[in-house]
Amino acid sequence: MFTNFQNPITDLNRLIAAAVIDREFCALLLTNPLRAIGEGYYGEYFQFSPETQAHISTIKASSLSEFARKLSSSPPSSEVLSHHKKTTSRKRPLLSGPHYDISV
Repeated sequence: MFTNFQNPITDLNRLIAAAVIDREFCALLLTNPLRAIGEGYYGEYFQFSPETQAHISTIKASSLSEFARKLSSSPPSSEVLSHHKKTTSRKRPLLSGPHYDISV
């Protein structure tokens, strides 16, 4: 089986987006993040390295906005940093993009 960990920032954004649009997925992400990652979302799967999965599994949050804050405020792994340096020359937050009110 081939596993591609080349775009962790995109998969972090996809993970949060899935939780924003689906309350059941959001609840699973908040209570059991590894299961949520493993099950994927409507046939789409998240490609995280074991290091990133371990980090995500340590996040304890009662709302999606708290989860996203903890995810983006924690020190990024070397995997994310190396990809981020390759894809941008400007400094941006780890989870850049439109800002949504994602409180659940």
